[in-house]
Amino acid sequence: MEHHYSPLKDADKSRPPYTIPLNDFAANPDGNMAATATPASQHRRHERTSSHSRTRSGSRNRLPSRPTTPLRPPSRTSLRASQTTPSGNAASLSSSDFPLASLEPQFAELSDSMADLEANFMHLQLLNESIARFNEDFGGFLYGMNMSAFCIDFPEAPIPQSFARHKDSSAPASSQTFPESPFQPRTSAHGGDADATFLTTDTSFVENPPTSTALLLGALPLVAGHGDEDGSMHEEPAKVATPPMSYFRYGYHGGWMLAHLGLMILAWVLWMPLAIMLSTARSRYHLPAQIVFHILNGLGVFAGVVYNRSTPDLYKGNSHHPLGWVLTAFTIAWTVISMFTAYGDYKNKRSSSAHSGITNRSLAQYEQVHQYSDQPSPTRWSGDSGMGSSRQNSSDSIFQKPQQPQSPLEDPEHFEEDDGEDSEKHGFLGNNKVDRFMSRHMPRLSSTRAAGIVRFSQIFLEKVLLLLGFAALASGFLVYGGLSRDRQIFSILAHFIKGGIFFWYGLLTLGRWMGAFTEFGWAWNIRPTTPSVARWKTRVPSAEFVESFVIWLYGASNIFLEHLNKWGKEWSASDLEHLSLTVLFFGGGLLGMMIESAWIRQMFSTNVAVHEEEDEERAGASRDQLYTQPKSERFSMNPMPGLVIMVLGAAMSAHHQKSMVSTMMHAQWGTLFFVFGCARAATYVLVYLKPPTSHFTSRPPSELVSSFCLTAGGLLFMISARDTVNAIEFNDLNAMAIFTVVMGLTGILLSWEFVCFAIKGWAVRKERAAAGKPIQ
Repeated sequence: MEHHYSPLKDADKSRPPYTIPLNDFAANPDGNMAATATPASQHRRHERTSSHSRTRSGSRNRLPSRPTTPLRPPSRTSLRASQTTPSGNAASLSSSDFPLASLEPQFAELSDSMADLEANFMHLQLLNESIARFNEDFGGFLYGMNMSAFCIDFPEAPIPQSFARHKDSSAPASSQTFPESPFQPRTSAHGGDADATFLTTDTSFVENPPTSTALLLGALPLVAGHGDEDGSMHEEPAKVATPPMSYFRYGYHGGWMLAHLGLMILAWVLWMPLAIMLSTARSRYHLPAQIVFHILNGLGVFAGVVYNRSTPDLYKGNSHHPLGWVLTAFTIAWTVISMFTAYGDYKNKRSSSAHSGITNRSLAQYEQVHQYSDQPSPTRWSGDSGMGSSRQNSSDSIFQKPQQPQSPLEDPEHFEEDDGEDSEKHGFLGNNKVDRFMSRHMPRLSSTRAAGIVRFSQIFLEKVLLLLGFAALASGFLVYGGLSRDRQIFSILAHFIKGGIFFWYGLLTLGRWMGAFTEFGWAWNIRPTTPSVARWKTRVPSAEFVESFVIWLYGASNIFLEHLNKWGKEWSASDLEHLSLTVLFFGGGLLGMMIESAWIRQMFSTNVAVHEEEDEERAGASRDQLYTQPKSERFSMNPMPGLVIMVLGAAMSAHHQKSMVSTMMHAQWGTLFFVFGCARAATYVLVYLKPPTSHFTSRPPSELVSSFCLTAGGLLFMISARDTVNAIEFNDLNAMAIFTVVMGLTGILLSWEFVCFAIKGWAVRKERAAAGKPIQ
């Protein structure tokens, strides 16, 4: 169907809206409409503008997806501007010359949308740039915080150890060859040495903008061991290469080492204290307990010998091997002495049971008849009457001369029958080979002096064996880990001796709480007097005096030794800190001993004594009450030992170290010592408010906290030596892991101490019940 268009007027009527006349566009392409405008064209432009407004309103309603942002001003060269620009030649052209004229409204809307989209992208770009700048600034802030927290006092450049480590890694292997070790030098993901003991400055946040995840990752530097742990930044770190091969890193024949370690811990930590408690209680089971100990110890020695034969000597000249053999010899001597002592007790009991039928009256009658007899009077070499059967008092009558029949009432055949019954009852010490052997050799040790020496040797070994066993176990761990080599031995000895003192101090504190040393008045009780205990026990100083004396002795012996390791060198701030603590120990211990002096206390009461002398004329009950000593004076309350240790803990909590792990470990055991001082202060407050009134221990609950803190703090003190800290860092451990392990070990040790003391009490009650003197 053809359409014939009329002239210009008809074309104007049929032209759709938004039609751009060609003559208008061609005559005035720059948009200047004033030069070619005619009345007709102006009329058509007005109609076109109205129609265009209506069309835009309609199209906006028809296109709900159009953005609602305001339109930007169109450019002078846009399609939208051209279609609103009048042209003088448009009247001569028809709409058929413009086939795309129908798409004009859509192009106008597209132009507006693209302009809005461009504006939105520009805003997003600006927002992205702002976020990037904030991320960079905040990343730099976090990095600075990390460096200030962990690395501000640490060297941030390669130190001589880095060059020595590189040289050792490139050098040929040593002449001594070992099998392939599971612990080889480790390398990081970037090709560097993961065991490097320095921290280099990280500049990756400058080269590449850091992310929030990467900025939260921090690394603690593994620093080398420092002189005497004074934390001085002016000292050159020790030039040590890769740690030498140790039994721990060797990795072969580990089963024998685990067997040796487990058996020795079972023998010396668990069974030895139990055997000593039974021996102290004079129990009939102490010899079997010692035999079980020797079995365990012998198996452990065997496993250790096999391991030594199967592995190379990785620690030449160590002290653990000779110390172990010496301890084994001491335990054998202890068991032999215990056998002689037990045999003496057995003979004493058998003689006492034979004489149990003789009453005091018949014995007196026999003595009257015997004084006219020509037979020599029977004597007991030990000076004991033989009538007592208490095992606690038998220490004065260990060995006795065989008794002769003293009267016709004592039939030898009757004694032989009793011996047979006793042999069946005791077995091990009856009339068998052991009995005959002991009978042949006992007369050599039957004198009073020999019996006293044997008994003293047994008591001495029982007190020393645990300390020697503790030293042997500690030296075994050091040798197994390859620690304490060369000059490192000084740091190890200092920490192990001081920490070991606090460790045993904690165990003794728990023993005092459970009732040990009640005869000395150390168990938070009233000291017994001479009728109840021996005279020499009443002269033993108080526990606070002993603590003060040990503190004073440490200060007096170390005040001239603190600078010995750096003799002739410049004094540092840490040297002055150590010297000040030593002076504190000296002065605090001396003050504590003077507080315990009864003579000084008496001098302090001189004024009151003078008033008492002046008031002698006034008698009465009121005067007696006024000049009566307070109840708190009957018990020693000396806070100086606890105060000195509390100050030591506070100082060590802030003690500067080159290693972060070492700093944290010092802070841990320093805090434990500080808590001990607070717990001991609480104990004295409780005792002051209600002093003890009997020989039984009062058991203040705060002493449990004191014992736990001292024991755990002593162990951490031992482990915080320079060489052990290096080993902890080398094996990728941290201070908190060591802390938790020590806390668990402390709880187990204190629990086993409870069990050992309970077994000792049970053994004493059982032996007294067997002797006819049960404890109600």
